Amino acid sequence: MSKQTAVVVLTVHACAFGQAATAGEHILEFKLVVKPIDVKILEAPNIEGQSVTLMKMQGVTFFKDGRIA
Repeated sequence: MSKQTAVVVLTVHACAFGQAATAGEHILEFKLVVKPIDVKILEAPNIEGQSVTLMKMQGVTFFKDGRIA
């Protein structure tokens, strides 16, 4: 294996498996305020009497630590 190939293999390995070590559970506490922009109601295909609602919404999030997104 050439040096360049080894570097590529190690880089791919670090990207693929390095993420798993940093993953973890986080509890986010926030208030989400949203407003519907566009609402569409569609009949569910092949299911009689059922519908699906598709909504485009816009809003803001207030986190407990004071951040706003």
